[in-house]
Amino acid sequence: MDPSKLESLLKQQLKLIQMLTDIKVSPPTQPSISNATTTPSVDGIVNCIAEFHYDPDANVTFDMWFRRYEDLFKFDFANQDDAWKVRLLLRKLGASELDRYSNLILPLNPCDRSFADTVQTLGQHFGDKKSEK
Repeated sequence: MDPSKLESLLKQQLKLIQMLTDIKVSPPTQPSISNATTTPSVDGIVNCIAEFHYDPDANVTFDMWFRRYEDLFKFDFANQDDAWKVRLLLRKLGASELDRYSNLILPLNPCDRSFADTVQTLGQHFGDKKSEK
């Protein structure tokens, strides 16, 4: 290689090294990553819960649906009060399921019932009809 080209290349590399050392890039301050990665947000968890649509012929019962999400209510939402859990549960019912449930418990307001009572009633009325025959 030509010595003048080698010298030019060396000067360019030195300039680059100097520029990099002059630029002091500090890592951006971020919120506590440990919380963000280890504890998913309540909204994120709620969005993962599918809406319940009763279809006993396809074995889509409330008990089968709730079994899938029961641990979320017990553990991930443990800090939430009963009323919050009931509202979430009712929000995840399909329109016809919510209407049917609301009519079943009249004159009570759905949000006035405990979470355990709500789960029990939904399990009874949106259960497997084949086993009742």
